[in-house]
Amino acid sequence: METTTTTTHNEVYFSIYRLESSRRGKEEELERADVQRCVDGILSDIGYIWQRDTFQFINVRKDCLYGKVRFDENMDDEWFVVWLLKRISEQVPGLAVHVWDNDGEFLLIEAAYSLPRWLEPEVAENRVWIMGGKVHCIPKLVQPSGWQGIEGPVTLEQAMDALQNHSEETEECGRGIDEVVQRKIDVYPGYAMETMHRSPVILPRSIASPIISDPQCISRAVRAFHTSGPKERRAASKFDNYPLDNGVIPIVVCMNRCQYSQLMLTEYQPPDDSPWNRVVVQSKDDDVYRHACDLGFKIALGFDMMGPMVIPDLSCVDEYKLAPYSENAWNEYIDDDSWLYTASDRLQEELGAREKEQELHGFDPDELSKRMKQFVDTMSTMNGADIVDEEIQFDPDAFLNMFREVDDDDGDASSVSEGSSFYALGSSSDDDRHIYYSRNITVNTDTDSDDDDVRREAHANAGNMAEGDANNQSGADDASFTEAYSEVLADQLRGTSLDASFTGTSGDDGTMNPVDVDVNLVSHLLASYEEQGALPGPASTLAGMLGISLPRRIHKDTSENDAT
Repeated sequence: METTTTTTHNEVYFSIYRLESSRRGKEEELERADVQRCVDGILSDIGYIWQRDTFQFINVRKDCLYGKVRFDENMDDEWFVVWLLKRISEQVPGLAVHVWDNDGEFLLIEAAYSLPRWLEPEVAENRVWIMGGKVHCIPKLVQPSGWQGIEGPVTLEQAMDALQNHSEETEECGRGIDEVVQRKIDVYPGYAMETMHRSPVILPRSIASPIISDPQCISRAVRAFHTSGPKERRAASKFDNYPLDNGVIPIVVCMNRCQYSQLMLTEYQPPDDSPWNRVVVQSKDDDVYRHACDLGFKIALGFDMMGPMVIPDLSCVDEYKLAPYSENAWNEYIDDDSWLYTASDRLQEELGAREKEQELHGFDPDELSKRMKQFVDTMSTMNGADIVDEEIQFDPDAFLNMFREVDDDDGDASSVSEGSSFYALGSSSDDDRHIYYSRNITVNTDTDSDDDDVRREAHANAGNMAEGDANNQSGADDASFTEAYSEVLADQLRGTSLDASFTGTSGDDGTMNPVDVDVNLVSHLLASYEEQGALPGPASTLAGMLGISLPRRIHKDTSENDAT
């Protein structure tokens, strides 16, 4: 990223570059005034109150404008910045905009379900840009185009070159991300104005004056009050920095919903010795006037905590003074605050939208089973198993040779395959050799003697089945052994807890059918995921490593029905 400053929580950063200078081969200074005029024009009709910082540039270079906005608790500010940057890139041609926050490429986080699998955090830096009102993404590989994209991490110079010379490819690669981001910010600018809250407030004249001249200063006052402790509030309630000698007046104050909720949900009443009690007469019978006094007291405390500031001319204050209080006269200035008590409904709507998005991309149990098998078959190193997309290549000849080297039982590979998912069948000749991938469950009994009994009984049954047919081929002998082994094993497991723990193990006649590995794999993984209770755990971690999105809610019969 293009800044050397240390990122802190709840900040969004942006860099704006001009592409024409590189394309024309000559330097052209990126005029801050052009971009600033565009920003001012967009914001002038909205009257937006930022949670903490306004949209501003903190570093200006010849080819780059860099800025940041601290949004604290108000996430709406972050997405309003994204909307604003897209509008700037539309109205000022030839700009490339990069935006990120303390979590990194948050546009990619928002569009997680729409990303190609190769777009990992390790290669995401400098790949996602806003240009011409669209989200562009520098691809890793483009075919059949002559340009092959950029394989590894992208430098700033590479990004500028790709955006200038291959904009069609970058726009196409970023189409899915742009659709998700656009859905998120489609509510602007209407939503920005909707989240502004007006309310009549009783304020000292010395505090009403700066608010009238600069409505954004309400943000600093609310923050000072909201983050203060009882000692700071009690000290500020004396109003040493803003004496109440000039009296109080009612005015309309605009703030965002987050700030309004912070004032409303922070309880604090004026101490008995506060001069506020002498100047402001609160009517206990009128909720609207008492509400205006309560808000005014908290805002005034915030200003006093900020310390003294230059007070504009107080003569202009009376122009904004409300008429003497009456319910009818003040009603038109009061915005409905019922949203404050229905925030849980909005949260449920957001969660519901996320669930629909997850369902849209779907959960494929067949894909889960396939990737799990690839994971199990993948060779591991000292760093663990590598998750690969390619099919595992298996050399049966080399595998059998390895077993024969350690086999002490005259080439009887079955004796060394115990406990493995591979069984060697057929003769020892290279022509007849093949590998059987067992789909039965291998059982480790409590004692070696039990397992020996099973094997001896299986050998005996296999021998009886082979009597009278001396010309049977070795493949048929092996099939007889496998069948006999399975029958003895099924007989010993019948009626045990292990029999009941696998789907489809028992037949209608009480016999034990072959286990369907796919069904059991999916059902048991989903059952484990359900037990996590929406918390991190091994099932969700493993599924994430395999690139599988598990459903948010698992119903009782989901695993069996889906896997079937």
